[in-house]
Amino acid sequence: MLANLGIPAIRSIVLLSRGWETVCGELLSRKTAPSELRNGTLTILVSNHSWAQELQFSKPLLLERVAGLLGAGVVTDIRFTVGPIPEDEPEIAPAPAPRPPSTVPLPEPEGLSGIDDPELRATLLSLQRKAFDHDQR
Repeated sequence: MLANLGIPAIRSIVLLSRGWETVCGELLSRKTAPSELRNGTLTILVSNHSWAQELQFSKPLLLERVAGLLGAGVVTDIRFTVGPIPEDEPEIAPAPAPRPPSTVPLPEPEGLSGIDDPELRATLLSLQRKAFDHDQR
């Protein structure tokens, strides 16, 4: 039943995707990608027609390497199709740690001495500090 659902083929594609650079090398792994496995025929996406034509000559070697990864007889033929190559998901770099606020004493901005409201004064001083810290980055 699982074979009829294509589960072994999905497993094989996942294994091929993970080991694709080992199968075809660094350069080709950026220009190609395993796409589908149906009735023993592996479909490989290639970035353009030139690569598809060039890879026809490498079919026996690719079949041998795929057999080394999946086992003999799983893939009996390879077909090349021009299409978009899925890009690897980029690794997300961790966000830089926030820098602590500067402890450099800042002069009081002009005109701030005329503001009587202590909350407004504190807010304006905080804005000045944030602007200063931002400019220092």
